[in-house]
Amino acid sequence: MNKRYFFLLFLSMFLLMTACTSINTSNETVQPKKVVIKQTKEIWNWDIKVIPRLNHKKWVYDTSITYLGEKTVPHLVVLNYDQSKLEYDNVKPHTPLKTFGSYDYEGSVFSNKKNQLSFTLTWSEGYNNYSKIVVFKIKPKY
Repeated sequence: MNKRYFFLLFLSMFLLMTACTSINTSNETVQPKKVVIKQTKEIWNWDIKVIPRLNHKKWVYDTSITYLGEKTVPHLVVLNYDQSKLEYDNVKPHTPLKTFGSYDYEGSVFSNKKNQLSFTLTWSEGYNNYSKIVVFKIKPKY
């Protein structure tokens, strides 16, 4: 009787653990095999790139912003897609300003709920101030 009781207890615990494990794995978000990013709105004299990268089994976004003009931009403010604000002084032409995504920062991780990214650039050239928006569409490939 004692051996049968322990055997049934062990078997029920094993089945319970197996069921819990399968429930947990089915709730995880499925990461696409590839993320395609297409720029839909551009800013003249600026090259803005969003580069998807797999980091700890999550797609994250790295960015590169390059001024293509000929003179230094005295002040640049970038409002990123995750609403983080970055400020740069004396931005040299053709020098990329890079930011890197991280798997542990939810704002830079791919999500099926977000299908576009937008950046707002505010800068000055001489006495003129500009504010423009650039937009990227995200398409996952499973």
